[in-house]
Amino acid sequence: MNILMISKIDLSRPTGETEHFLGLATGFTKLGHKVLLLCPKPSSRLKNINNKINYIFVSSTQNRFKSFIFQLLLFFYLPILFLRYKINFVYIRQGPFLLIPTLLSRFFAFYTATEINGLLQEDMKILYNPSELIMHFSEICEKLSYKFSNKIIAVTPQLKYFIKQKYSIPDSKICVVSNGVNTDFYTMEKIRHEYFNVLFMGSNAKWQGLDVLLETIDAVNTRKLPIKFIIVTNKQVYEKNTECFVNIEREAVKNLLKKIDIAVAPYKKFRNNASGISPIKVFTYLSSGIPVIVSNIGEIGHEIESKNAGIVIESDNPGKLSEAIIYMYRNRKKTLEAMSENARLLAEKYDWKIVASKIIDFVYN
Repeated sequence: MNILMISKIDLSRPTGETEHFLGLATGFTKLGHKVLLLCPKPSSRLKNINNKINYIFVSSTQNRFKSFIFQLLLFFYLPILFLRYKINFVYIRQGPFLLIPTLLSRFFAFYTATEINGLLQEDMKILYNPSELIMHFSEICEKLSYKFSNKIIAVTPQLKYFIKQKYSIPDSKICVVSNGVNTDFYTMEKIRHEYFNVLFMGSNAKWQGLDVLLETIDAVNTRKLPIKFIIVTNKQVYEKNTECFVNIEREAVKNLLKKIDIAVAPYKKFRNNASGISPIKVFTYLSSGIPVIVSNIGEIGHEIESKNAGIVIESDNPGKLSEAIIYMYRNRKKTLEAMSENARLLAEKYDWKIVASKIIDFVYN
């Protein structure tokens, strides 16, 4: 099958969005499908390109004007691509105002699935602070996109419930399929290191819990233990016994994971309640055989606990997080090896090939 995947993501940026979109594309290719990606022109040169995937770049979306041009060009590009590549299935990662691909796909009678990976209206308010008129127009585009899609993929149960209630979408039209990980890329290889290394990866967005981690670091530092915190984020962090990396590439992350003992994911409760969390970074840790201390965030949290691949703690609680880190350090010889094996086994359940297979099964069966 020939699959066209469309998104407004800048694929040169090392973000969870990029990891998801390219990972799912790789999953489709593992199933034997041919994949064409249609995205904005990247802001820098792409690295680690998958040769089994074709790429088409149209304009850029670095500002509102260029974003409008991107949408306009889709109107002319898509009919040509539909015919030239003999497209059978169109997969769209929903973004603000991204309606034209859905309408054209429906006009040409292609089967179309739209993916929702967050609360679009809320994210727009935080990132752009748009006017009420723009917000209203965006909401109309989102509603029509869901209406004209054959199927909708939500990455969490909370997102499914949200759009089902807000836009009166039939339950049978929406399927929950979580994020995943490329288990072929990440390995359990380890290199020797001096400290007990604790990893946090995530932006400084409030729901990621970086503020919780910083309080935890202060508490752990008072214990005078050989514990070092490694933070990968979008802004520099200065704390004692901490090493910070800003916006590093995927290959650098892979090498960094080789010297990590445990990882932490202290997600905030308010985000989990609102839209749910399907954390790519947690799947990445597990795939690298790294035990995880994670907030109680639903399915993956329950599985980590039941499979003994880490520890689940109460959200928004630096005290509980520091206790869990110290427990893991003091019991490292007894627990980490078993947890590491369990983590890798759990990650294989979320390989992008399996995620892609679930989507194909839902859309066509």
